[in-house]
Amino acid sequence: MEGPLNHVGYWVRNLEEALEPYRTLLGGRVECEIVSPYTGNRLGFVRVGGQMIELMEPVDKGILKGQKGPIHHHVAFEIKGIDDLVEALRDQGVICDPPEPEPCLIGGRTTLFVHPVLGGLIQVIER
Repeated sequence: MEGPLNHVGYWVRNLEEALEPYRTLLGGRVECEIVSPYTGNRLGFVRVGGQMIELMEPVDKGILKGQKGPIHHHVAFEIKGIDDLVEALRDQGVICDPPEPEPCLIGGRTTLFVHPVLGGLIQVIER
């Protein structure tokens, strides 16, 4: 799996409050704010210094387990050949969610999550 970093995702308690320091302190530009049709979570994508950060406010705040600051959720990479990757991962017994690539919420590409095999959740996005 080769490809550039697309973004890093974090859980946050309040999306507006979490976006604010990226805008005011770091000069970030909010690319979009959406509600996931899959989960109902509120998502904000902010670009800072050429890099994208995804901030996710969960519907169920219980997943934050009392944390006050952002909680790392995933790292997303752009790849070529997502279908080949899914097949190779399946052959190795790795769990993908969803089982088949689905449309990204932004950008019109396909994506899926690879469950922790390297100590953290990885999202792959077809480029």
